[in-house]
Amino acid sequence: MRKGQTRELFRAHRLGFERRTSFDTNTLEPMFQIRANSKLQEMELTESKAQLKESKRELERFKIKVANLEGQIRRLNAKHDGVNRDRETLKRQLAVSDDRVERLRKKVRGALDDHNL
Repeated sequence: MRKGQTRELFRAHRLGFERRTSFDTNTLEPMFQIRANSKLQEMELTESKAQLKESKRELERFKIKVANLEGQIRRLNAKHDGVNRDRETLKRQLAVSDDRVERLRKKVRGALDDHNL
């Protein structure tokens, strides 16, 4: 066994791993496989479940934020549409007023011409 493998096995043992030895079928040399014991696997599984729950909560928070932003967009679009309608209404009213002013000017000119002023 190499010095590096020995050091790795001691480190693994200290961390709560178990050593499993198998043999390479071609060279018949031992292959050292490190496998986590069940306690460590349970801890990792618990941590993964906690991370999954937190991710789900975060996803729900983002869904709520997205729904709120979509609502704001709809309100702004409705407001924008209302402003455009108001602008078009004002343009039509201005055109009607311009026509009235022009007719009144013609009447005033006609009256002034009639009186030779």
